[in-house]
Parts: sequence; structure tokens; C-alpha cells
Amino acid sequence: MSKLQHGICGSVNPNAPDADNPHRILEPLQVQKLLLDMARSGPKGREELYAGYEGSAEALENLFRNDLLREEGGRVWINFTVFSSEDHRILWRAARTHGKLLADAVGQKVEDIHRILSEYRRSVVSVEKLAFIAVGCYILDNEGLRLLNELGYVQSSKKQRGGRFTVWAVEKADLDLKGIYWGGHSVLYDGLLFTSFGDHAGLPRRTLPDVLRQLYQIPDFIDADETRTLMHEFKESLGGDLARMLRGVAEGSLPGKTRCGVSVDALLGWLSSLGYVEDNALSVPYFTEEERPMLQELKETVAPQIQAWCEQHYDDMKDMMRESTPLVHGVSYPEVFTQIWHYLFGWA
Repeated sequence: MSKLQHGICGSVNPNAPDADNPHRILEPLQVQKLLLDMARSGPKGREELYAGYEGSAEALENLFRNDLLREEGGRVWINFTVFSSEDHRILWRAARTHGKLLADAVGQKVEDIHRILSEYRRSVVSVEKLAFIAVGCYILDNEGLRLLNELGYVQSSKKQRGGRFTVWAVEKADLDLKGIYWGGHSVLYDGLLFTSFGDHAGLPRRTLPDVLRQLYQIPDFIDADETRTLMHEFKESLGGDLARMLRGVAEGSLPGKTRCGVSVDALLGWLSSLGYVEDNALSVPYFTEEERPMLQELKETVAPQIQAWCEQHYDDMKDMMRESTPLVHGVSYPEVFTQIWHYLFGWA
């Protein structure tokens, strides 16, 4: 059973081999045990490392070649953000303390936020749900990371062998993370970006694009390049039709036929069952170029609050995290703060 929840901030190249794909590299239980052992006992000598994990030479080499482990001063160190359950509790306390301060900072602008969003007419969605996506996902997550990158507070992605990303892994801990909304999943179909945003306690999500990912999971007994290619083609076809359907609902003109072979009525019924359409109108936030000025004004309203929080509390947060594994192992604080930020705005 997996001991680590792991992922990336950024994107893996679609054609990256498994040996350069962090999702695959961190799957083996032996690798996860090794990382947690190093998190608790500290760095090891290379010979000691290989001797302790006999039969895992290839997995260890993949960690080294992708800079997930580094050798320095005759010792091997973890070279990316790994939080053990003990670290998670350190992070939890720090994020809860400073997330409240971030919420207070953003909350000072709540009247402006509601005024800006009150002009939205694209779908039948409450201003609270709209703010959840516009402020929580678009501003604090996506634009927040861009802003913090520009200001030098985070390094949310870097060039890797398998793409452009930073890697994180967190030991499963007995903590209630329900309602800590910090995880966004996105995929582009036919020019429309599907995004789900929420906590990781409620996975799997009953939203797009997660539903498509679950729908086309490949059983081990037929997992092959040919199967992956076929499933990719099916998913692209269906995803494109769903994008055109939602665009058609928004514009009041449904497409006459689909490309995936499923009827328009069947797709519309499915979108309704997922909560995307209600009484032939969109019931989720939907943004086009027309909403760009609104979102830009929202960003300009909230961004100064984010920057002010960083100026006052960034170093305090580092001090609270000083005994955590990534900082003990010398991982760059801006890279670690990429993950810390998710917990911070999740609390906010």
C-alpha cells in the first residue's frame, strides 16, 4: 500500500519515458520507504544506501538522474520536497497560523471582490461559488504562484529531464484535510480548459477532467503503448465534444452532432448529472475573453494583499519550518514554499 501521496507542480512531457516521469519514479513502495527512512534518519552514504536497498539499483539511479537525490559532502540527500507525517504536523501548525493571516489580508477586500464579481452573467452560479473559483483557484493558486515566482518567493517549476516541474511527496498522516482546498487539476480540450479545484481528502472528484481520467484508467493486464495510444484518442475525442457542448450551452446553440459517436442528448444528460448544466444553462463558472477584464481587476485587487503577506510573514514561515525534512536536507526554500503556499491558501 502506498505510503506517500506525490505529485508535481508543472507538467510532464507527454512522451517522457517512465524513467524520467516522477509519477512513475515515486510509485514503487521501496522508493517511498527509502525516502521516508532518509527523512527520519538523515542523509546516507552512497554505499550504505545501495546496500540497504538491494535489488533497487535501477530505482535509485532514476532518483539520482532526475535530481530527486543529490550527493554532497560524501552523503546522499533528498533533493525535493518530502514531508513525513512529523513534517506534516509542523506544516499544519504553520499553515493554520499564517493561513488565517492571509485570509484576513484578502478579506479586507471582500466588498471589492463581490462588487467585481457581481457583473458576471455567463452562467447561473452563485457569487460564492464564483468567488471560490475566481479567488481561490484563479488568483491564489494559478496567479498567486505566478506572482510569487516573479517576486522570487517561490520556484514552482524548473526544467527537468521529463518536463518542467517541481516534485513533492507527502506521507499519509492522520490529519483531517477535508476542506483544505488547494488542489487544482486541469486539461485542455478544443480550446476549453477544464479545471477541478478542491481538497485531496475527497478524491476521486466527480468533476472534469478527473472523471475522464478515471473513466479511461487502464487495467494492468492490457497496459501497453498501443492501449495508451487508443485510450488517448478516445479521451481526446470525448473531451473535445464536451468542450463544444459546454460552449454551445453558453452561447445558446448546441452542436448538431458529435465526433465521438455519442448523441448530443446523451452528452447533455451526462453533463447535467455531473452538475455542469441546469435547465439548459451552465451551472459552473465559465470564463471567456469577455471576462478577462473582470479577472484582471480581481487580480489587481487581491495581488497586493498577497505581496503584503509575503513581505511580513515569509521569513516567519521559514523559521517555523526550519526542522522539516526539506529544509534540513537543504532543498531550496523557494521550491519548498511552492508546496507550503498551497497549504497556506488552502487554509485561507
